[in-house]
Amino acid sequence: MDFTDFAKHKSPKDPVDAAAGKPGYWWKETDCRHRAEHLQSAAEELQRDQSARNTLNLLHARLYGNFDLSGFGARQYTRGNIAATSRIAFNVVEAGIDTLAAKISKQRPRPVFLTDGAKLAEQRKAKRLGRFTEGMFSHARIREKNDMLFIEACVIGTGGYKIVIDDHSKVNVERAFIDEILVDDADARYGAPRQLIQGKLCHREKLLADYGTTPEMIQCINDARSPRDVEQAGFGDMVQVWEGWHLPSGADTKDGFHSIVLDGGHELLGVPWKLDRFPFVFFHYKPRFIGYWGQGVAEILTGIQI
Repeated sequence: MDFTDFAKHKSPKDPVDAAAGKPGYWWKETDCRHRAEHLQSAAEELQRDQSARNTLNLLHARLYGNFDLSGFGARQYTRGNIAATSRIAFNVVEAGIDTLAAKISKQRPRPVFLTDGAKLAEQRKAKRLGRFTEGMFSHARIREKNDMLFIEACVIGTGGYKIVIDDHSKVNVERAFIDEILVDDADARYGAPRQLIQGKLCHREKLLADYGTTPEMIQCINDARSPRDVEQAGFGDMVQVWEGWHLPSGADTKDGFHSIVLDGGHELLGVPWKLDRFPFVFFHYKPRFIGYWGQGVAEILTGIQI
C-alpha cells in the first residue's frame, strides 16, 4: 500500500472528521437541521458553563437597584423581596454609578472625519460624511441609548450594542443584554473569541413576518416552543431564538457562518459570514487582565458596600 491509498481512505481519527457532529462545530454541518440542533446544544452548554457569571451579574444588579431581584427571566426581572427591611439605607454602589453617569455619559461625542493635505473637494466630502454620520446617529438614537449602555457597563462590567438593519432597510442599533451573550471561556481567554451566540426571546408574529416565506417555514415557526415562564400567563407569544456567528479562520477561508435557529432545531437563516468581527459593539468599564468581559463599578464597590 502506497501513500495514495492513505489519501483515498482517511483515518477515522482525522481531526476534521472528529470535529464533525460536536456542538462547538455547528458551523461545519451542511444539513440545516443538524446545524440547528448543534447550535442549540452549544448555546445550552455555554449557558450551563456561564451560570457563575450570570449569578454575579444578578448580584451586582441587586446591589445597584437596591432590590432583591428574582432573576433576569421573562417574568422574573420585576419580582423580588420588596420589604423595607431588605433595603440598604445608604447605597454606595448606586450613588457611585449614578454620579459617574451624570458626569461622563452626558458627554455627546461627535464623529468628525479629518483630511491630511487633501484638496478642497475631498475636504468637502469629509464634512458631508460627518453630517451623514451624525444623521445616522440621530436615526439610531445613539446618544439616548448611550446612557443605558454606560450604566449597564458600570453595573455588570460590559454593555453592548448590536448593529442591525431595521424594517426600513437602514442601519440601526439595538441593546444587547450582556446576560444573553454567550462565548466560551477558553475561546475568549485572550479577548478575541472566534464564536459568539446570542439567545433572546422574539415575538412569534415578528418571526412570521420576517422569515415566513414558505409553508414549511411558517409551520416551523408556529410549532416552535415557548419558554415555560412565558407560557404560564400574559399576552406575549414569544419563542426562544439562538443566533450564532463563527468568524472566518483566515482571509482566504470560507468557513465563516451566521445562523439563526428556533428552540427545537429549526433554522430560520443560514448564510456565510465574511466579516472578521461580530455585529456588536461592546464597552467595558474596566477591562480585566484576561478574558472577554469587563469589571464594573458594582463589583469594585462591593467590599465598601458590605
